[in-house]
Amino acid sequence: MQVVLYSNKAKTSTLYKSLSMRFRGRAAFAEVRESAKEVLAAAGVTSLPALKVIGADGTQQQYEGQRLCAMMYTRSS
Repeated sequence: MQVVLYSNKAKTSTLYKSLSMRFRGRAAFAEVRESAKEVLAAAGVTSLPALKVIGADGTQQQYEGQRLCAMMYTRSS
């Protein structure tokens, strides 16, 4: 599983760092900055911030307000 944060912030948030530690070995975390316009367009991201969880089978789910940990536990089982 992969978790990708598309961000307009210059620094990685403490929360995102904590999530990457909590799910170490079960999920790969990445961050894409606003300056990577081509990557944002290819991912279909139109507004920032955005967060997507990509399953091992390639399916994508965009975070839309539910608890992220719950969504990740569901996807990793």
